[in-house]
Amino acid sequence: MIGNAALVTGAASPLGAAMALALADLGFDLALQDVASTVNLAEQVRANGRKAVAMEADMQDAAQLDALVSGAADELGGPLTCLINNTAPLSPDALMTLSRGEWDQSMDAALWAPLRLAQRFAQQAPKGMRAQNGEPFAQNLILNIIDQRVSDCAPDFMTHSIAAAGLKAFTKTAALDLAPDIRVNAIGLGPQRPGQYQFAAHASDQRFPGEGFANFSEVAAAVRYFSQAPAVTGQLMSVRVE
Repeated sequence: MIGNAALVTGAASPLGAAMALALADLGFDLALQDVASTVNLAEQVRANGRKAVAMEADMQDAAQLDALVSGAADELGGPLTCLINNTAPLSPDALMTLSRGEWDQSMDAALWAPLRLAQRFAQQAPKGMRAQNGEPFAQNLILNIIDQRVSDCAPDFMTHSIAAAGLKAFTKTAALDLAPDIRVNAIGLGPQRPGQYQFAAHASDQRFPGEGFANFSEVAAAVRYFSQAPAVTGQLMSVRVE
């Protein structure tokens, strides 16, 4: 029987950790990637009875991305059945000052890395199953994490706004391409408190209606939902605190 094994990128952040722990609660073994150490998080997951391995990779290096997926599967003892792409950088830039190098760096991290990881994930993912009625049952899941820029573009975060829209489009097109074996969905993340994902100077004017910051427990609930919804694909769920 194929077990549940997930690769979570950007796992060292509070957001990444919340999603990883939500998967662990569902019985997933975890490969945890980030530029910062995920050793403590891995120990926490192991203390709850699941396998966990801390991994490092340069998200702009194709060879390291390939090795990340294969290495995660090897370390966890079987194919990955879940991939969470949570690596989009957030740095300010603007039309009149943006350089080609800055554009390439931002797009590589925000779009190319999720695409490359999805390619390698799909190559090793087990085939979908069938329900009792004969309908395809996709046990594999790719989740892309997108912030509010997907619907609220900002000229001082130009490449990030463009990349968010691109990741939404990638979610829908990949869902069509990878069906019925793999579901591809996205979580649209609301504004977060300074220091968790964005700059303090921008936190106050990046609220969704209701004046609430994104709550990581709500994001974890969205992860649990998508993990347990085998008929849902190509969807973006906006997580807001109203």
